Amino acid sequence: MDAPYQKNSETSKAAAESIKRAMPTQRHLIYCIFVANPDTAFTDNDLIEYVTEHDIGVSINAVRPRRIELLRYGMIEECGTRAGKSGRLAKQYRAK
Repeated sequence: MDAPYQKNSETSKAAAESIKRAMPTQRHLIYCIFVANPDTAFTDNDLIEYVTEHDIGVSINAVRPRRIELLRYGMIEECGTRAGKSGRLAKQYRAK
């Protein structure tokens, strides 16, 4: 899977090319969070907090895109919603 980028932006395309090699490792690290916590449903913000607190080595800007990929690959699934810190509803995800 290629990293998405804005077609009319050379800087966006360059950024996508630079992340391409790291994507599989980042995806694996995010998936490991789900597998290591099978009874936990994570929102994107929960994942970002987990990555930060446990020094996982994935940029917070890469968490959501890698989670989206895991969902597309069928490795995780939606499992409801709950209010986040902002009070707004957020989707939750868990490993399949």
